[in-house]
Parts: sequence; C-alpha cells; structure tokens
Amino acid sequence: MKNLKTIYIQAQDRRRREKLIKIVDKLNNKDKSDSDLQNIWRQYIELIAGGNDTATSFAILILKTVISRIPDKYQAWEDLLRVVSRANKFPIELSEPIFYHIFEYLPNKQIAWEDLYKLTSNNKINVRLIAAFVLGDLFSLVPDKQKAWKDLHNLACSEDIYIRKGIAKSIGTVFPNILNKQEAWTDLQKLVCDQNASVRISAIHSVDSVFPYVPDKQKAWEDLQGFITDTNVHIRFIAIGLLDSKLIASNFTYAHNSEQTWKNLLKIATEEEEKDWLIKFSESKALATLYLYIPNKERAWEDLHKLVNNKSEHLRECAAKCTGIAFQYLKDKAQVWEDLYRLVNDEDSSVRSGAAASFGIAFQYIENKTHAWEELHRLANDEDSSVRSSAANSIGTAFQYIENKVQAWEDLHRLVDDENDSVRSAVASSLSSVFRNIGDTRQAWEDLHKLANDKNESVRINAANSIETALKYIENKKQACETLHNLLEDKSKRVRFAALFTTVFSFSNIADQIQAWNDLLKLTNDQDYLIRASVASLLYLAYNDMKEDKSKWEDLHRLTYHHDMHVRGGTTRSICFLFPNLIDKQQAWEDLHRLVKDESSLVREWVAESLEGSFSYLPDQKLAYEDLMKLANDEDADVRINANHSLGKISIFKASEAETEEKYREELENAIEFFDKSSKESVFHKTSPSKFCLPFYRSFHTIIFEKSSADEEVERYLTEARKAIERSKIKELLFEAIENLAKTLREVQESKKHDQKFNRSEIDYYRRYFDRVEKLMRDAEELAPFATKTVIKGLPIFDRKLNSLLEEIREKAKTACRESKGTDTEEIACAVSREVQKWEIGSQEEMNLYVENLVLVLKSKIPHTPENREILERIELLKDEKNLTKQYSILPTIIGLIPTVNVIPEEAVTNRFDDLKRDISNFNEKLDQVIIS
Repeated sequence: MKNLKTIYIQAQDRRRREKLIKIVDKLNNKDKSDSDLQNIWRQYIELIAGGNDTATSFAILILKTVISRIPDKYQAWEDLLRVVSRANKFPIELSEPIFYHIFEYLPNKQIAWEDLYKLTSNNKINVRLIAAFVLGDLFSLVPDKQKAWKDLHNLACSEDIYIRKGIAKSIGTVFPNILNKQEAWTDLQKLVCDQNASVRISAIHSVDSVFPYVPDKQKAWEDLQGFITDTNVHIRFIAIGLLDSKLIASNFTYAHNSEQTWKNLLKIATEEEEKDWLIKFSESKALATLYLYIPNKERAWEDLHKLVNNKSEHLRECAAKCTGIAFQYLKDKAQVWEDLYRLVNDEDSSVRSGAAASFGIAFQYIENKTHAWEELHRLANDEDSSVRSSAANSIGTAFQYIENKVQAWEDLHRLVDDENDSVRSAVASSLSSVFRNIGDTRQAWEDLHKLANDKNESVRINAANSIETALKYIENKKQACETLHNLLEDKSKRVRFAALFTTVFSFSNIADQIQAWNDLLKLTNDQDYLIRASVASLLYLAYNDMKEDKSKWEDLHRLTYHHDMHVRGGTTRSICFLFPNLIDKQQAWEDLHRLVKDESSLVREWVAESLEGSFSYLPDQKLAYEDLMKLANDEDADVRINANHSLGKISIFKASEAETEEKYREELENAIEFFDKSSKESVFHKTSPSKFCLPFYRSFHTIIFEKSSADEEVERYLTEARKAIERSKIKELLFEAIENLAKTLREVQESKKHDQKFNRSEIDYYRRYFDRVEKLMRDAEELAPFATKTVIKGLPIFDRKLNSLLEEIREKAKTACRESKGTDTEEIACAVSREVQKWEIGSQEEMNLYVENLVLVLKSKIPHTPENREILERIELLKDEKNLTKQYSILPTIIGLIPTVNVIPEEAVTNRFDDLKRDISNFNEKLDQVIIS
C-alpha cells in the first residue's frame, strides 16, 4: 500500500504537470503580448525548479515549443540564471537542454558563457554543480574556444569537489572539439584519481566517450590498465565496466600491450584476493566483450579454455558465451566443441543459458551437427526458463543448418505454450526463421497468431515483427492482415509501434491494402507522438506499393495541414521521398515551400532534412535553395544543422553534374564547408547528420587535390568516418573506396623513406587500389547515385595526378640520356629512356611486363665485368623480385648507377679478340705436340 508521502508527491506532480499543459495552451494563444510571453516563460522555469522526474520529463518534451515563442531570449537567459541560483533544487537532467536551447539563440554568447561561469562561485552546491555540468554542453557554441577551454581547465583544478565532478563530465562532452587533447586527457586522468569517489566516478564515465579521440591510444590503454588494477574498489568496478563498452573494446587493437591487459583482467577475475562478486561479475562480462576484439584469439582461447572448469559460475558463463565466437576463428574446433559440450551440462543454469545462446552462433561451424542438435534439443527441455529461452533463440538462428527440422519445429511448437514469458517471446522471434525453411506453414502461422494475442507485451511485439516474414510465405494472408490490424490497435504503444513497421515494410504482401492504408492514417491521430511522427514519415513506403490514386495523394496533402507538428513534419519526409513519382509535383512543391515557414521549429527541422532528397526533381530549384539558405540561418539549432547538411548534399549533387574541373572542385569545397557548419553545431546532439559526410569528403578532397604528404591528415579524417559508418551498407562501400585511395598515401610515404628522389613506386600503389575503387563505385551507384557520381567524376583528376608521377620518371630517364651524350653509357641510358617513354598506367600485370622488358634491355647492354658487379647484382635482384612495389624501389638505384657502368670501347674489343685468337692458336700447337709425343 502506498504511504502518504508517496501519494502527496504524486498529487503534487500531477498538479505541476497540469500547470505545464496550461502554459503550452497560453503560448499557442497568438493574442499574447511580448510581456505576457515573457511572464509565461518565468512561470515555466519556476514551475520546473524542484520538480520530480515525471514532471521534468514532460517539461523537456515541451521545452523547444516554449523557448521558440519567447521574444527576448537574453532576458529569458537572465531569468533562468536567477531562478537556478535561487532555487533550493533544480533538476540537473533538465538544466542541460534548457540552458543549451536558450544559449543557441543568444547573439552575444561570450558574455552568456561568462555569466554561467560566474555561477561556479555560487554559495549553493547544486548551483555550482549545474554550472560545471552545463559549461561542457555550451562549449560547441561559444566563439572563443581557447578561452572557454582555459576556464574548464582551471575548474578541473578547483578545490570544490562538486566543481570537479561537473567538470569531469564536461571534459567528456567537449573532448572532440578541444585542440589540446593531451592536456584535456591529463586533466581527466587526474580527476579519475581524485580523492573523492563521486569525482572519480564522473571522470571514469567520461573516459568512455573520449577514448576514441585520445591522441596516444597506447598510452591511454596503459592508463586504463592502471585503473582496473587500482586499489580502490569503485575505480576498479567502473574501469572494468568500461571495458565492457563496445566504444572502448573496439579500440582494443590499439593497445600495444593488449595481451597484458587481457592477462590482468584474468588475474583479477580468478584471484582469491578479490572478494567483491560484482567486480568478478563485471570482469567476466568484460572478458566476453574483449574477446571479440583481441587480435590473437587462439592464445586468448587457451585462457578461456581454463575457465571452463573454474569454480566461479560467472567465469564459466563467460567461457560459455565466448565459445560461439571462438568457433568462427579457431582451427581446433574439436576442442571448442568439447568445451561447449561440458558447459551445456553445467550444474549452474546461467552457464547452461550462456552455452545455449552460443549454439545459435556456433551451429553452422560444428562438424557433428547431429550430436549438436541433440544437445540443443535437450536444452530446449531444460528445467530452467532462461536456458529454454536461450535454446529457443538458438533454434531460430540455426534453423537453416539443423538437419532434423521436424523435431526443431516441434520444440518451438511445444514452447509456444511455455509458462514463462521470456521463452514464449523467444519463440515468437524465432518463428520468422521457420517460415523461411519449412514447406507447410499452416501450423507455424497458427502458433504465431496465438502469440500475437498473448497476454505479455514483449511476446506480442516479437510476434508483430515475425508477421513481416510470415506474410511472404503463408497462404492465409487475410487472417494475417486481420491480426496485424488488431495489433495496430493494441493497448500497448510498443506493440502498435512494432505493428506499424511491419505494416509499412510488408505492405506489398498485404491483401486488403485499402484497409491497411486507412489503419495507417488512423495512427496519425494516435495518443503517442512518436507513433504519429513515425507513421507520417513512413507513409511513402505504403504509397509506393499501391496503384497511383488521386485520393491517396489528397490524404498526404491534407496531412501537411494537420494540427499536430509531428504529423506535418513526418509528412514532409514522405512527400520528399515520393516526389519523383508524384503526379501533382507542383502542389507537392507548394506544400513543401509553405512548410519551410511553419511556426513549429520541429516541422522546419524535418523540411530542412528532407528537401535535399527531392532537390533534383523540384520544379523551382532556385527557390528551394533559397529556402534552405534561410533555414541554415534559422533561430533553432536543429533546423540549422539539418539545413546545412542538406546544402552539403545538394553541393555534392551539383559537383556530380559539374561540367568543368573548376566547378567540380568549387562545389566539393562548398559541400565540405556546409558539412563543417552542420557538424560544429551538432556537438550537443548525439547523432550529427554530417558526422560521416564531413570526414569522408574531406579525405576525398585531400587525396584528389592535395599532395601525398597529407597522408596523416587523410588518416585522421578516415578515422572519424570509420566511427560514423555504424551499420550503413552504402557508407561501408563509400568508405572502402576512399580508404583504398588513401592507402596509396600511407604506403608511398614508406617507400620514400628508401628513396626521396624517385616516386615511381607510387604508380603501383595507386593502380592496385584504383581498380577496387571503380568496382566499389559500381556497387554503390544504386544506393547513393550522386555521391557515387561525384567520386567517379574525381577519378580522372586522380588519374591525371598519377600520370604526372609517371611523367617525372620519363623526364628523369630523358635527362639521364641527355647527360650521357658522348660517353660510353650513352647507348644504355638512351635505351632505358626509350623503354620508359612507352610506359602507361595500367594493371599490375602490365606494370610487371614493363619491368621485365627493362631488365632485358639492361642485361643486353651492360657488360658482365667485375667493374659492373654492383649494377648487375641489382638487375638480378630486380628480375627475381616478385613484388612490384619492391621492384620499383630497386629501379631508381639502377638508373642512378647507369653513369658508372664500365663500357668496353669497340677498338678494345677487337684487339682482345685478336689476342684471343693468337692464344687459341698457340694452345692448339702445344696440344698437337703433346699428342704426337
């Protein structure tokens, strides 16, 4: 039963929430004067001061709507500072977004920064902590970053523990934008070792976000290794937890002493001295995560193999989870199978569950699949629900490789009625694999239909997801559509959300598309704003799968006038995606142009994001570009971020259409400038739309137009782009293309260490990757036509750069020929020059043939005398060398030795032949005498 205090807090929270709703209603009243609006703002910030979590969450939701209506932003800033400094309590989780969204509107941000900095000297602990926290979030917007960093650096040395705690968090936020990263990393290290536990915790949490940007990652790993062996249990616990973070674990390859870090973790996990079971548990999780990234998996598995019989169930569970991964990499799969077999029979259910989960990954690699299936079948009947759940998931993952599919299907069919929710949820997810791999889908559909009506929310969500696959294979599509219709009206918003995605992504397989379309339109009035926004932005998928119908276009057109900003914003995205195929393009363009001026910043943000996708089809591209330029100067930062990103994409489109190299370069540089603006304003936001495009096109521009000495700069850009790929197929293709070009710069630098004057080896490097780039571009063209076309358009410029390198070789050979005129080496030097003039950039086979021909020329021209031993040895070395790169590293030395060749004059050769003839004649006379005697 709830106590009186809880009831009082909930009632107070409800009243505060009701007042916040009234504030929004007042703001929407367009008759309010500026002074009225300013007073409403003061009511808003005073109301949220001291609010609890629920009220705060709602306040954040309406924050941007409130701020956008306030006329005097600087007065609003001063009001906020006053309320925060006076309040006994102000929610920290709200302080960050509220300060940021006002700060971005202020004309003089430097003064505002100093205002906030002064609050770090306030006599209230909560105020000082908020100020230290928020400074990091505003760093990206402040003009004088050098001064701003100096302020943060000074605060990192403060005697106030609350300031240090806030700054530890702020350093993690600002780290990517600090020039002196080494100083920032040093500050963070000191804070990690702070005497106060809360400071240390805040600092170590920041390590997770800054690690990818640390200049010296080897040193950073050494520091991190020190943290995990720290004497303080809190530091050890958090540091070990960081190793379980993929952001840090994925950088494990940078660790110079990765094996030592691995050994240290094992030692802590297995040593008797460590009594804290939470640390041991964290260690086991970290080991399982790091195993994915450790370079030498064979050796690491030797350590994990020893854990199979460890008395700690956490470590045996760690070994169990790693067996699935190990099967992919280890040669001795028999030993791994023995370990997995032992673990599936472990007495501890968590170990068996981990082993059961590994079956799904490992099954395809196991040689004796019959035996493996018997074990997985037994696990599906385990007494522990977590084991049965893992087994059900693994049956779905491995279904296509299981020989006895009938029994596998029967196991899933039986588990449909399992008493445990997580087991039924796993079955609902695995059923999608069954539809792909069995002939008779009727029973499978009946089971899925039953799960779609399950009492448990998670079960219904997974069932809704599996219906997408089922619709491709089942005969009774009508019942499936009815089931989906019911799920779209489910009481759970998470279920409705899953059903929404299944509907739009499987729309072509839906029997009654009119009913489905009306269901989607109904969701634009759903009580949940995320569902309203999502359905509006995904309507284009359903629209594309339907016959062209004027009434459907009118539905979309009406939604651009919808009372909800989320629906209007989402609809702009659908219209932009559909634009090439719309019949009434003029009306569609007028709708988009009108929404550019929408009163809601959220709608303008969606328009700014979506316009670039339809730009090449718009009837008035000039006006559309002007609209985007206005949005790039919008008062709202999110609008500016998306507008600049779209302008960058449009510049890429213009570059792809450019008719001259000058125009091409101009548009490529314009794109980089727009992406840079978007990126700089995106620091506060977790996902920047330009976080891939900016480093990608910067690296491409540097490779195409800059000298090869810029390879370090390219590598820095590529490192940033690599982090932003995530799971995007097109980004992977584009990135690999540019990385192939960038490899030339790195490798050429290595070759120049051997010979500073001659850069013929660059040609081989360039050409080796060039062919790969062209193939990647063909693969990427359908996914990103303008990006692909822009890269392809730059390749001739790159090819010309290669030809200039080849021209250097030709000129060097000509010079050697010219300077040898009248000398004994003239014939050799000029023969080499004639041969080199024939060279063109081609395949590796062609380049090898050039070298072979040159070897023949040199060997035919250079006398085999002791004086020419050095150059002859070099020629033999050149002939025997199979690596083209190394051949061209030897070649400049040979050309340089040509002037030193000892060539025998013709007269001397004739005299030597006469002497030889006389010697042979004398020898024959003496031989005759010997025979006669």
